[in-house]
Amino acid sequence: TELSSFSNIRAGGLRAVTLEDGDTLVSVKITSGKNQIIIATANGQAVRFDEDDVRSMGRTAKGVKGITLDEEEKDYVVAAEVVHPEESLLVVTENGYGKRSSAYEYRITNRGGSGITNIITSKRNGDVVASFPIDNSDQVMIITNKGTLIRSDIATVRITGRNTQGVTLIKAREGENVVSVARIAHSGNKEVDEM
Repeated sequence: TELSSFSNIRAGGLRAVTLEDGDTLVSVKITSGKNQIIIATANGQAVRFDEDDVRSMGRTAKGVKGITLDEEEKDYVVAAEVVHPEESLLVVTENGYGKRSSAYEYRITNRGGSGITNIITSKRNGDVVASFPIDNSDQVMIITNKGTLIRSDIATVRITGRNTQGVTLIKAREGENVVSVARIAHSGNKEVDEM
């Protein structure tokens, strides 16, 4: 849940951020310094804040708190994304459900808060495995732990409020869970995969 904003990082094995024992780096994005960031958790919470709320610091710093996690529920961060107001956010859960919501549904708050509901995580849905911005012309590829793969147009998933359970994106069988979701960005005649 710590964020660092730093510059002058070169390829070649330099330490980019200092992590505590048990922490894992979830996401790295190139930003302008004036973007908005959304952090999403497995338990269906999200926080959106202005990037300039994160002060610039050295590359080995631990960073600042991005979101407060519910330790009793053993929550953890699944995504940190740059978002633009005109985009929608796709949220996918481990049991194959998901939804798209307008970025306008996510009010800007202070970083470090406990967040607002990103999707309702229930026994039906399971935990969140992916949350990222997506355009109406994009496609999405979903894969399960049993090797089932589905690719579909995101336009088939209607935009709904963020405080919902979503719709079926992939029918998971007994013992099957979604493990990875990729955005396939549409760019004219060329498609670009994004993880």
